[in-house]
Amino acid sequence: MRVFVAIAALFVHDATCVIQCGRSNNRSGKIVGGEKAREGDFPWQVQLRRHGTQICGGSILSENFAVTAAHCVQNNPSIYSVGYGSLRKYEKAEAVPVKSIHIHPGWKPNQGLSNDIAILKFGEPITLDNRKAAPICLPPKAYSPSGNLKVSGWGRTREGGRTSPELRYVVVPIIEDSQCSTRYGPVFNNASMFCAMYPAGGRDSCQGDSGGPAVVNHDGVHYLSGVVSWGEGCARYGAPGVYTRVNEFTPWVEEVVAENGAPSDLEQIRSTLNEETLEKIKSSKVKEPYLTTTTLVGLIPDIQSQLPSNPIPFPDSILGVAAQVSNAVG
Repeated sequence: MRVFVAIAALFVHDATCVIQCGRSNNRSGKIVGGEKAREGDFPWQVQLRRHGTQICGGSILSENFAVTAAHCVQNNPSIYSVGYGSLRKYEKAEAVPVKSIHIHPGWKPNQGLSNDIAILKFGEPITLDNRKAAPICLPPKAYSPSGNLKVSGWGRTREGGRTSPELRYVVVPIIEDSQCSTRYGPVFNNASMFCAMYPAGGRDSCQGDSGGPAVVNHDGVHYLSGVVSWGEGCARYGAPGVYTRVNEFTPWVEEVVAENGAPSDLEQIRSTLNEETLEKIKSSKVKEPYLTTTTLVGLIPDIQSQLPSNPIPFPDSILGVAAQVSNAVG
């Protein structure tokens, strides 16, 4: 029997309110053999739209901010909007314009794929109701991603296939940096990236999922461990998906929000950036992966054609690949 738990508690600090972050409303355990998300599974998930068309994903940080991948955006906020509160891509959903885009200054796609992260400020605040729209928790700076990564999005369901009209998710285990470095060589930068891969392949993120959330569940609280970034193809055997290591960027996120947001925005994102949270995470138990039968598939279009079939040596042409990323979609 499915149990739906509605989380609506607020913690009050002075004149502002911090909403509990990272809570999924469907906490009954496994969805065996299924990948379609249910309402309340991923209330932090948003659609990044360009000229009204969904191109990438993103995650709600507060009522005025979301986070996505740098390769998903250009510094022209007027062409973007953010949709939220709906599982279906083509359903008319709540949407807000993007007022400003803050791309990490270290994102230099002509030099590599590091620092693939950007902050979006909304043109108007969204309503956070802990059901259809809720913030994701940011991990503390000293956090180290481990365990099983849950990735959600509307991307392709197989390499070269069509994008999904409904929100889907997949669970893949985080792997050691050394395994990712062996596959991708010097383009993999463990200071700003980490990898996840199902050993036999067949489960991954893909085009259209970029910028979306990659979360780890620690005792019922979901933390934004990664942002969907890039990879070689989709769900290929031995080819990990690569994610932006969010904990390395929390000081920068704080800086952007402090300069461009309200005190309540800063208080919201800071609610989990502390030693107490880190200790809770360290003492938590990470659940085993769900059993799923198909994949999410997505990342940087056509990057697979630029990567070698053998993991080493890595070709010099990666700089050419990186140059393409600044204009890539999903």
